[in-house]
Amino acid sequence: MKYAIIAALKAGENVVSFFIVRKKEIRTKRETNEAYLSLELGDQSGRITATVWENIDKINNAVEPGDIVKVKAAVIDFRGKLHLSIAKIRCVKDDENIKPKDFVPELAGEVEPLIAHFDELIDSVKNPHLAALLKSIFQNEEMREKYFESPAGKLWHHNFRGGLLQHSLTVADICEAVYRHYNGVNRDLLITAALLHDIGKIWEYHTE
Repeated sequence: MKYAIIAALKAGENVVSFFIVRKKEIRTKRETNEAYLSLELGDQSGRITATVWENIDKINNAVEPGDIVKVKAAVIDFRGKLHLSIAKIRCVKDDENIKPKDFVPELAGEVEPLIAHFDELIDSVKNPHLAALLKSIFQNEEMREKYFESPAGKLWHHNFRGGLLQHSLTVADICEAVYRHYNGVNRDLLITAALLHDIGKIWEYHTE
């Protein structure tokens, strides 16, 4: 991506860039009772609040959370935080070739060691029924790709590509520690549950 990112913005700049709309709300200014459109915009590097003062009904109807937008704005310092005062905003065009995945934060570090650990855990499950369940799911290349790419959350934890994999491995490692400290614990069931407990996130969240 060859456009400004939120983490690099500085007060006083004028920017033209692409962002993803995370939130929107029509609000009213206390002092003048003037309506404005409040937005939260995001990219891989973070989030920033933004305001639209003109044509707010038209823009509110044209832009929805999840949309990628092109924005022309001034970067201002508002109460100690950076804020965008938007002059122009529109949805991205098909020929601009901007993809949603470009706006989802990525896993810090290498994913290959996590995948190797994931496969080792699956191979370590001895119960034939649980082993067959895991292999039937994760020998499917499409499922593997979605699982390894998916976030595990929107805001609070592991909200980046690869987050589901990292989060599930953390839970599995906690289960492994529990198994080592307590007698009578069914390790295979714990590991299987840990790897599958959030698998619905691959359908809940879309990064393409």
